[in-house]
Order: sequence, then structure tokens, then C-alpha cells
Amino acid sequence: MSDETDKRLLDEMKGLLTEQIMLARQDRLGDVEMGCRKLGALLEKIAPAGALGRARFAAERERLTGLYSELCLILASRKAALGEELAVVRRGKRIIEIYGSCM
Repeated sequence: MSDETDKRLLDEMKGLLTEQIMLARQDRLGDVEMGCRKLGALLEKIAPAGALGRARFAAERERLTGLYSELCLILASRKAALGEELAVVRRGKRIIEIYGSCM
């Protein structure tokens, strides 16, 4: 692939990661998952060319790494929040079961 094609694909990857960050902040996790599929297909195009390993694209690699890290932090935070919500639901379920057994 040409450098121009590689640059276009890397820019597309940056756009997808930015979109996923926005969707994750809006708790649209299903849409984030769909974006992951698009990103996977794009990575299959980029990987054989080795564009991310080239010195010419070091700045793009750093930006993509930063975006990826930001997405991971948002998703980890959401996972923790969902875990807390699940714990509350489980406690409520136990209380209802105990209340039901007393009737």
C-alpha cells in the first residue's frame, strides 16, 4: 500500500476510535461493540502493510494509542458501575426472597 492509503486508513481508524469514545460516554455499548467490528475489519487492512510500525506514522500511532487507552478507561469505568448496580439488584432480590419466605 502507498503511504497515502495507509494515512487514510489510519485516519479512518482514528475516526472510529473517536466515535466509540463518544458512544461509550453515552452508554451506547451495543453501538460501541458494532464499532469494534468495523475497527477489526479495518485493522485487517492495516496490519499487513505494517503502517503502525513505520517511523513515518509514529505521531499517528501515539494518537491512536491515546484514543485506545481513553476508550479502555471509559469502558472499565462503565464495567465497575454496572458491577455496583448488579450488586444492588442482587441485594434487592435477596430481600424480596426473604420477605416472600416469611409470608
